[in-house]
Amino acid sequence: MDIDKAIKKLTEDIRKVSCSPRLDSEILIMKALNVSRSYLYTHKDKSINLNQKKLLDALLKRRMQNEPIAYITGKKEFWSREFYVSRDTLIPRPESELLIEELLKLTNKQETTKILELGTGCGALSISIALELNNSLVTALDISRKALKIALKNAKKHQIENVNFLESDWYKELNKKKFDFILSNPPYVKKNDPSLDALNFEPLKALVSGIDGLDSIRHIIANAKYHIKNGGTLLIEHGKDQKKDIFDIFNTNSWKNITCIEDLRGFPRLTMAKYAT
Repeated sequence: MDIDKAIKKLTEDIRKVSCSPRLDSEILIMKALNVSRSYLYTHKDKSINLNQKKLLDALLKRRMQNEPIAYITGKKEFWSREFYVSRDTLIPRPESELLIEELLKLTNKQETTKILELGTGCGALSISIALELNNSLVTALDISRKALKIALKNAKKHQIENVNFLESDWYKELNKKKFDFILSNPPYVKKNDPSLDALNFEPLKALVSGIDGLDSIRHIIANAKYHIKNGGTLLIEHGKDQKKDIFDIFNTNSWKNITCIEDLRGFPRLTMAKYAT
């Protein structure tokens, strides 16, 4: 079988589980053959050998079981850069880029800014921020040692030196350190949310946070005051139906200038507030 026929066959198979079957097919063939996308189009008549066919069949089987492409390939694009991922980390979503966009609006690239990320996972957020803000000092925390190994691998890939990765259960290992900004894409899915059925390959602990999905957010907001400078800002990503609850949690904890930002689809996605004594 040549490349062109393989793409067509895979596309028909993958159509049953994906809304982007052609793209998925090309990505799987690129991985199986270890070639670029341009190679696929300039070598359409190139035959796929037996070993490549066996690898391709194995990759297809994983995709047909609804395993995300990012886990199959071990990488995902975020903020126009490629990051390693594994099943120990969440797959970075485009919606999370909103955290970077809003943070950049609040910072001065010429100043030394201390930034804390809670729950860094593969490190995509912290590394992207550190690359945008060369003078920043970023601390990235995660409770998962396995996730931090992936984050360190990504830091090495992007040759980043102004991020310090730390194993910590939220703020626990920070002692009395304080930051200008704290940001997080924490677990915020409800315990019995039906959407979890489509996320069964991703680490449950990074997704679910109590009966109403707000346990982690409550903890982050209530304890941020011990680790943020006066006038500092806390930015939290959350579910599209949690806007009012997030506002109430911030308000109950006496945060100021509470603002909710919508994502590109018009859903409430990020709420930020200022700490002022």
